[in-house]
This record gives sequence, structure tokens and C-alpha cells, in this order.
Amino acid sequence: MSTMTYGWVEEKLEIVDAAVREVFERMLWEECRVSNVDWARGERICAWIEMRGEPEGCCRVEVAAAAGDLLTDTLLGSEGDWDAELIDDAVGELCNMITGGVKSRLGAKPGACRITLPMVLRTGGDSRFDTGAGQVPVWEDAAGIETVRRLYWFGQASTLAVTLQLRKS
Repeated sequence: MSTMTYGWVEEKLEIVDAAVREVFERMLWEECRVSNVDWARGERICAWIEMRGEPEGCCRVEVAAAAGDLLTDTLLGSEGDWDAELIDDAVGELCNMITGGVKSRLGAKPGACRITLPMVLRTGGDSRFDTGAGQVPVWEDAAGIETVRRLYWFGQASTLAVTLQLRKS
């Protein structure tokens, strides 16, 4: 790996870290720490938002399905027995807030980059996100795409993964 690529990766991880930290500490009043331990297989909730324009890319947020209730409690400020649709909305909103923080830290000029509405799906734990009806955009093999992924812990033992993919300019 070249020094140039290493610098790009570190810079983008710092941007993702800052966006995640801002959302959790300032908006959710919750600590979120970087983790180097991936989670076990199991159902996950994945939300993604595309950035169209400059920069162009995708921000993806994954949480273990078991953490969905905790995240929804935190976002809504109360405990409840939430249905799957509301939990999915909470994960989509988390992705929206993180993507907005990433976009602003990437220096997007006003009007130069638009973000899509969040798309959310549940998976059986396979990192390929095969839903039978399509897949979450994963451009790992596409030419000109750079990818960074970071794992975090929040709450007692809930896992969050954030993946940022950007087209090289």
C-alpha cells in the first residue's frame, strides 16, 4: 500500500470518526467508541445513502438487529417495544445524520452534492447483503472506488459499522 493511499484512508477514517462521534455525543447523548472486533453472524439492519455529485459515493451504516431497539430508544428518548418499521426508520435516520456529517467534512460545496433518501434492509448476517430483490451498493471491485470501514461499540455491547465508499476524483 502506498503512502498516498494510506494517507487517504486515514483521512477518510478521521472524517467518519468525527461524524459518528458528533451524532452520538451531541445528538444522541451516547458514547460510541472505535472497536476492532467484528460481530458474530446474525441478523443486521443496513441503511445506505448515496452521495451524487461532488463528492460521489455511498455511506452505509449497519447495526446488529438486536441493537435496533436500543438505538430507537435513544433516538426517541424513551423506551418502547418498537415495531420493525420504526426500528428501520431509526437506523435510516442514523445513516442520514452520519452521511450529512461526512458530506460536510468532505468539503462539499453547496448544491454540488445531493444525498438520496436512506434505503434500509435487514439481512441474515451475510456481508454480501443479498436480499433476493437486489443488493446494497457495494462497489468494492469497481475501478476508481476507494472504501473505508470502521466498527464502533455503543451502549452496553451494541455494534455499529460505517462504510464510506468514494469515487476517486
